[in-house]
Amino acid sequence: MEKLTFEEASARMRLSRNTVWRLAEKGARKPAKAIVEGKEILISHE
Repeated sequence: MEKLTFEEASARMRLSRNTVWRLAEKGARKPAKAIVEGKEILISHE
C-alpha cells in the first residue's frame, strides 16, 4: 500500500480531495463498526 497524501491520491484518481477524504473516512469507519458490533469481517482479493 502506498502512503499518499489526500492531494496525491486525488490527483491520481482524478477526484476531488474532499471525495478521497470521504472515501477514506468511510473505509475506516466500516471495520471499526463491525468490530464494535461483533460482526464478521471478510477480506478478499479479487
